Amino acid sequence: MAEIEVDTRDEIDEAEAKRLASVCRGKFSSYDFEDYTEWSHLLKISDKEGLVAFLMLHLAPYNSVAYIRYLCVSKRAKGTGLSKALLAKAEELAKAKGKTHLELELADYEPKLRQVYTDAGFGPRVKPPGELPQYADAYLMEKVIGGSRGSRVKKQTRRAQRKRRNTVRR
Repeated sequence: MAEIEVDTRDEIDEAEAKRLASVCRGKFSSYDFEDYTEWSHLLKISDKEGLVAFLMLHLAPYNSVAYIRYLCVSKRAKGTGLSKALLAKAEELAKAKGKTHLELELADYEPKLRQVYTDAGFGPRVKPPGELPQYADAYLMEKVIGGSRGSRVKKQTRRAQRKRRNTVRR
């Protein structure tokens, strides 16, 4: 298996952003990577021809969730297990930082990518009542890597029930 390089720079320069965008075959522009650089880890796999796969992992210090922002594998490296390797490394880093969940958002029209995440142990994300995804066609997924999913769902449900009761009383 190829070596995974972990880059923790606070900023991605324009040249690096263009390299990342080229791996994604035009799905993203270099500008897409500017918003998620703070607290991010960029996991990269290269071969003798250059960058072949990467994953951007967002590890904000203010909650217990690690967010996977981008996972791209070049066309020539499809089917080689690089996605699984990157997801395993992301989980390892998230656990080391004390995170209990990995979450991601992907487009509804990408069933192959959804299957990659499902095979890695991700399932549909349980949303608190009233929470909306960032985009209308988004599919939310999560993987519990520590703690208890049940307790999180129970807390969200109790919070929503209290809110409803308080609204009815007024």
